[in-house]
Order: sequence, then C-alpha cells, then structure tokens
Amino acid sequence: MKRLVRATFCLVFACSGEAGPGRESEAESEAESEAESEARPSPAERGPFGVGVTTLAVLDETRDRTLTTEVWYPATVSDDDPRDTFFGILELSSVRDAPADDSGAPYPLVIFSHGYAGIRNQSPYFTEHLASHGFVVAAPDHPRNTFLDNDADATAEVLVNRPLDVSAVAGTLLDAETEAGARFAASIDASRVGVAGHSFGGFTTMLVVGGVIDWEALAAFCAEGDSVMCDAIVDPDAELPEWRDDRFRAALPLAPGGGRAFGEHGLCGVDVPVFVQGGTADRTTPIADEVRPIFDGLPAGGASLLLIEDAGHFSFTDICPLYEALGGADGAFGDIGEDGCGKDNVAIDEAHAISRAWATAFFRAELQGDDAARAYLEGAAPEHATIERR
Repeated sequence: MKRLVRATFCLVFACSGEAGPGRESEAESEAESEAESEARPSPAERGPFGVGVTTLAVLDETRDRTLTTEVWYPATVSDDDPRDTFFGILELSSVRDAPADDSGAPYPLVIFSHGYAGIRNQSPYFTEHLASHGFVVAAPDHPRNTFLDNDADATAEVLVNRPLDVSAVAGTLLDAETEAGARFAASIDASRVGVAGHSFGGFTTMLVVGGVIDWEALAAFCAEGDSVMCDAIVDPDAELPEWRDDRFRAALPLAPGGGRAFGEHGLCGVDVPVFVQGGTADRTTPIADEVRPIFDGLPAGGASLLLIEDAGHFSFTDICPLYEALGGADGAFGDIGEDGCGKDNVAIDEAHAISRAWATAFFRAELQGDDAARAYLEGAAPEHATIERR
C-alpha cells in the first residue's frame, strides 16, 4: 500500500519543479567555520587521517542473514605499519585493524554497495580516500551477488535484499548494543549518514533514498533493450519491503545501472542531494540508457552529474591491477577489464583522481558542512570531465 501511495504522489507531483525542502542536515546547522574549512586539505589531496581497515560479520536477525562487511576508518598508523593489499597485488594505504583515531570524532558514516558480481572491497581508491578525510566507510558483501558466489538466477531476490543489506549495516554500526556498534559507537555521528554504490550498487543507492521502481516502464524497456535489471523483474503485485531509509542524507551513485527502471517519475520523491558519476565510454551501463535517466529523473535543486571522458564501467573500481596481473585482454578478466582498463580508456589513475576528489567534496559538503568543499563542487569541471547541475 505504501508503494502505491508514494507512486501516486510522484505521478501527481512530477519532477519538473524544484525539489521540496527535504530533510535538513544537522551538519548544515553545525557547519564548520570558514577558517577551519579552508585549513583542511583539498578534496583531491589525501586527507589528514591515517586509515585503518577491518572486517566484520554483521548479523541481520530479521532476515537471518550474515553480511561480511569491510570498514575503513580514521586510524592511528605509522610509516612502519604493514599496509593492506588488494588481493595481494596492489598495496593500499590502509592498515588492518589499526587503532581508531577519534581525535576528530564523531565522524559521518557512508555505506558503500558494490556492483553486480562485485565485492565489498572493490573500490579502495574511493573508500580509503574518504576515510582519510574523516569518514567511517562500511561496505557489505551482498550474498549471492559477489564474484565469489554470484547466482544469475537469484537476481530478483538479490534486488529485494540489497537495500535491506545497506540499512542493516548502517543500523548495526549505529547501535551501541551490537558488537560492531560498540566498537565504532564513539567514532560515528548517527545524524550524518550517506550512501554510495557502483553499478547495481548505484541502483541500490537510489532505492535506499526513495527511488520507486516503475515495473511497467522496466518491462517495456526490456522488451526492446537489455540490462541486468531485466533479470530482476518481480511480480509487481508482490508485497515488497520498504526500501527507503530516512537516515541517509546524501547519495553518490557511481556508473549506476537501472536508470530505465524508475520510469519518468520514480525518482521524484528523492529529497536528498544526489551526485551521479559516470564514464562516457561505459559499455556496461551506457550513459544514455542507464546513467542519464537517473540524473534527469531527479528533482531540480540538489542533483549533479559528473561525466569522466573515456572512463569505462570499471574505471570506478580497482579491478585494473587484477586485469593486468591476470593477462589483460587475454586473461580471466579480459571481457570486463576492457570496459575501463583498456587502451582506449582514460588512464585509471586519472579517472580515480577525478572521481574520488569530487566524491569527497560532495560528502564533505553535505555531511560535514564544509564550505570549502561546497565551493569546490560549485567550481568548473576538471580537465577531461564535464559537470551538469540541476
């Protein structure tokens, strides 16, 4: 019934006008002074904090579901501490199980949702960088949808559960009565929570902040086009859970898929700032069919779209070192690696630098009330990228 009411509201009050007042962020009422803001490193630079990383088992008792979750956080580290690695190939900057640095706490929390057949630690270029700027970042594996256990026949079930996974991880980390919550309770500000995701995780992100699926529009698109979302169609009359979670104050979808699934009005109820990123060379979630419909469907006021020239789908992950180590175009990741790691794609370091700088500026502005970060967001697009705002 709630789904019907919200869908009807969206159809009556279409997204042609300005966005409503939305949910006022506490960060805005407690904004940092201009002097403090200007003294901080640029969003493009490494932040002032060392970064720790740990792996937690988050139990969602309501669904009897355990979510293996990676957490990056501001930490006390030294130059001599051994660094974590990305599958033993790429040395990272985080230190496993380093002691938390709560000198700047409480910090905002951001939940990251990985892509279809991805994995929780797929994008450390972003998660580590954000943690260095004073955020706790948590990323769960979505069961039956990682590259270790993906089940293509379970896509509809996975769609239903993904947003609930995001909310479950946030709820656990914010609950001091849980083991994970007790560990991070002193580090997190429960009033400043954001969500991000790549690909299917970008679609998950939009469901969490109020996106409503238009099943008829999705079916019509699938009759002529193709998308992983076409495997996720469920009975539109089925009783589905409430995915919207009003704790989330800002959303960052990276190369999101499923744009057509929201139809013309399915995103008009989103009332938080959304910063969409995509790559002009993306073959997995093409701009026209998947990414732009999300941006265009959002209410005016608070929506941005950053497009990185010649970036592919996997330019928003750290898969390229694996791609190269496993034989490049002729190796195990050849088919997917070419969509972001190929010779015609922008250099991965450049794509990462643009993506993480603007993502960090976005979350610093929206969740930390950082005036300098907001000025960064309002500036000109970087070289090899374009920016649209509405």
